[in-house]
Amino acid sequence: NKSPKQNPLTSKNKKENKQTMGFSIRKSNFKHVFGKEPPVEHCMADLNVTLSSFDSRLAAAQEDRVAVCWNTKPGTFTVMPADFQGRLGTGFTGEFRGHVGNINTLAFDPFDKNVIASGADDETVKVWKIPEDVELPLKEPCVDVAQTLKGHTKKVTVVKWHPTAKDVLASASFGGEIIIWDVAKGEEIARLAGHEGSVFDICWNENGQRLASVGKDKKIVVWDPIAKTEGSK
Repeated sequence: NKSPKQNPLTSKNKKENKQTMGFSIRKSNFKHVFGKEPPVEHCMADLNVTLSSFDSRLAAAQEDRVAVCWNTKPGTFTVMPADFQGRLGTGFTGEFRGHVGNINTLAFDPFDKNVIASGADDETVKVWKIPEDVELPLKEPCVDVAQTLKGHTKKVTVVKWHPTAKDVLASASFGGEIIIWDVAKGEEIARLAGHEGSVFDICWNENGQRLASVGKDKKIVVWDPIAKTEGSK
């Protein structure tokens, strides 16, 4: 009689199996450690976060504030203190309203904590001034838009503030274009066209002299935004 075929995953053959597969699995020292969900009074509860199917940046944060895209039509968002705890309540209406489509991206201005930019399905970028003398979260809707930037041909996917130059903002869209804005003047500084299809993300380098972008065309492009040229692909 033939002996039964050994299972390569049995304890006797674990060592051989690890060598054959080319890697080893270390036993965890924390397999019996479980996290404990904090009570509601220690959380931000009742957040009506957007259900948009696009891979959105649903939230943005800075030193003492958090912004979240809201599940409303048209799209809105709210800003809360970072240390907020408890429930907002079912009748909460303290949103920032102005877009006529889902909001896909939010970004706080690194030079002014009371300024935040948003981009949406309505092909626009909006810049908002958060009231300084009002407690957050707001008790009433804010509909005062400081600046509306128009120039994209399809939904806006991402907005990123320049790291060293005040009032300079970059935005990208499903249309493939990247636009650099002078927010103070509400004007387009540069338009970068090099992607074929949607641009998914953009990122400034630390001094803002280069801008990288990645798109549906499977390209990563590094731009010189001043010369309006592609540095490399």
